[in-house]
Parts: sequence; structure tokens; C-alpha cells
Amino acid sequence: MDKKITIHLNSKEKIYHFVALPLLSGLYGFAIFFITLIIAKWLGYLVGSIPQFRIDTIDAEMSILGFFFLFLIRFLKNFTPDKDNRT
Repeated sequence: MDKKITIHLNSKEKIYHFVALPLLSGLYGFAIFFITLIIAKWLGYLVGSIPQFRIDTIDAEMSILGFFFLFLIRFLKNFTPDKDNRT
């Protein structure tokens, strides 16, 4: 029941699938997480629960988590077996 995964790609496709797509997904995850943090802080400032609206370095550090999560998901997706080859 041990299945082997074979990937037949040329070098440009390998770079695209294993480097470019995961990096773009990671940047997308960073942007989504960072924008969500900014909106949450801004709404907190408007409501009055936060006395001052400011973006700290900790917000950017937390957004890096979004980068790593989406990068890792997209990168590991390259190693899943195709749906067509499943039996």
C-alpha cells in the first residue's frame, strides 16, 4: 500500500511550482494577516477600546505567521498524489 509520488517537470516548472508559487502564496498570506490586524486595531480605536492607533513591529512579526502557513501549505501541496492516479 506504499505509494510513490513521481514528479516529471523541467527545471522552469520546478522553480515555478516549488519556489515561485509558494512564495506568492506566502506573500498573500502575509498581506491578508497584516490587513486583518490593521482593520482590527482601527476598529478598536474607533470603538474606544484602544486609546491610540499604531502599528508595532509585533504586528509585522505576527503577520509572518500568515506567510509561513500559506507558504507551507502551497509547498506541501506539490507532494500530494494526483486525484487521477488514486485507486
